[in-house]
Amino acid sequence: MKLSVFVLSYILLCSMIFPDEKYYSSNKIGMALSPIPIYRTDEYDYVLKIDTDRLKETRRLIKKGEEIQREELLHSRSGRLITKKTYEKGKLKEAEYFNGTGQIQKNELYKDGKLTEKEIFSYLKGRIDKKYVYDSNDNLLYTDLYTISRKGMLIKLVRRAGGITASRTMIIGDSGGIADELTNYADRTNIVRYNFSGKVIETEEWNKNREVIRKTIKRAEKTGKIESVLENDYEKNTTTAEKYNSKEKLIYKKAVDNTGIVYEEWYTRDEKGRIVKLMRRSRSRGDEEWIYSYGSGDTITEEKYKFHGALQKATLYIDDSHRVEKFYRKGEEFIRIYYEEGKKFKEEIIKKGKVIRERDLKTK
Repeated sequence: MKLSVFVLSYILLCSMIFPDEKYYSSNKIGMALSPIPIYRTDEYDYVLKIDTDRLKETRRLIKKGEEIQREELLHSRSGRLITKKTYEKGKLKEAEYFNGTGQIQKNELYKDGKLTEKEIFSYLKGRIDKKYVYDSNDNLLYTDLYTISRKGMLIKLVRRAGGITASRTMIIGDSGGIADELTNYADRTNIVRYNFSGKVIETEEWNKNREVIRKTIKRAEKTGKIESVLENDYEKNTTTAEKYNSKEKLIYKKAVDNTGIVYEEWYTRDEKGRIVKLMRRSRSRGDEEWIYSYGSGDTITEEKYKFHGALQKATLYIDDSHRVEKFYRKGEEFIRIYYEEGKKFKEEIIKKGKVIRERDLKTK
């Protein structure tokens, strides 16, 4: 009997002193997927270790034996969350403080363990009303004003910059996404409109209650990718139309004003989407053409320029610091200039493919 009492007392004592430890298989965002015994933790790339000690809970995300993230949660005696602190690689990243009803009251953001930004929340009738955002020196950066529907849905958000005559208003659509977004600064207003998928379909720029630029974006119904863009510039009285391929790469551009076509551009791309040829026909210069060659990656190794079909210039890019420019007249090269770090260092005069004169520009 005495032995049983001793064992029971020991178990109760251990439960009071030593924290409860649990292990779970996890992923890179720290989800507790399934419980595992401690001896199997080395079988998983990500393991979540949860220590519970009375009112404090510590959640450690471990990757291959190394702690990469830690969350420290403190609860009240009634079980409500009071504070939550998040650490990354041992340094404090975020600290959240909650009120008695479980709503966030203050949020602190850190970088390299140092405070960078602080958010203070206020509530009206149990719903968020305002959010004040300060820098590390307690200077007000901006204030967010929330309008909440009776059903608890956010229908409007206005952002006002601290000390600046500026505001940002977001109108929330029926699907919960942003439908319209308005940014006001002094006499200028920018409006962005979104579709149900949250992608931009139209933008407007206003100056002193007068529309300056409107851009309309047409997207594919199934993929949502950009097919074309139409921009009206009411100050310059120009309309610019753009067309895109299935990979959202520009392939055609046309600008028109009151008197006709200003210019047209045709883009030819390779299988990687890189521009290999650009043809431009403009009112001021006529037909122009640029041809590009690439090395490894997206690095341009050669650029050729043609004017009305005749080769005028070819640029060879040797490396980041060196290039050679070749100039042509009636199809034949006549000048070659060498550059180093953006400066000319040698010039050659060419005749019938041979160098007939050379000039060292380094000493000039």
